[in-house]
Amino acid sequence: MSVAFGTVAANAWGKKFLRKLSSELDAHYANETRGRQKKQEMLDRIRDTAQQLFDEGKGTLPDRQAHMIRGTCSLVLAAYRIIKDQSQNQQQAFTLVKAAFQRTYQGQGKFMMRLLLWASRDLVKTLSSSERLKRWSQSMYGSSMGFDQAVDADGYTLIVNRCAFHQFFVDHDEPLLTPLVCAWDRNWMDVVDNANRPVRVERPTTISTGADACRFRFVRDNDKTNPSKHDVILQNRNR
Repeated sequence: MSVAFGTVAANAWGKKFLRKLSSELDAHYANETRGRQKKQEMLDRIRDTAQQLFDEGKGTLPDRQAHMIRGTCSLVLAAYRIIKDQSQNQQQAFTLVKAAFQRTYQGQGKFMMRLLLWASRDLVKTLSSSERLKRWSQSMYGSSMGFDQAVDADGYTLIVNRCAFHQFFVDHDEPLLTPLVCAWDRNWMDVVDNANRPVRVERPTTISTGADACRFRFVRDNDKTNPSKHDVILQNRNR
């Protein structure tokens, strides 16, 4: 099931997401007459609607990274709206799309953080002594996103001060879909929290929950005895 989002990376992500969504939908159609056909028809509608959403704004995209962001958001929005209309269940639609999104490139996100942890015995020190994570984030997400950083005695904070994902959903009157995208970060955040390293990561603020910026704070924690996760996305479930 293919999409045409303008770059190889964006197209590959879209194909993977639709496969994960298909898997999530299997249980909901397993016992229905013509269930497989109905599911495929829904996936085709989602793909075609997402393509239309993407095409409406592709002329304004500043770089290849923006193609990925718009393609991602177009599929999430199309999937949520079509599943919601079909099921008449807003919560179910949100949960299904969130699960599919969470699983898309899940392994890659975990691997990259494990690699960073492997390369640094003291992650906070490594991040604080350079702009490596800030530069990498800007390179990965492009000019439609904005990044900064802050360093203090206790830790390092990566700051997202402009979010193209949230702006897309605001522009399409679905701002509460942004936390669905934010939840994906738990893939790599959990790697940090569970690693045998004296560091944990917090997310005290996000743009999607009303703050001025998203903050990912890497904090030294030699004991790691407190298992609770300081993450505004977990603490403020919008749906």
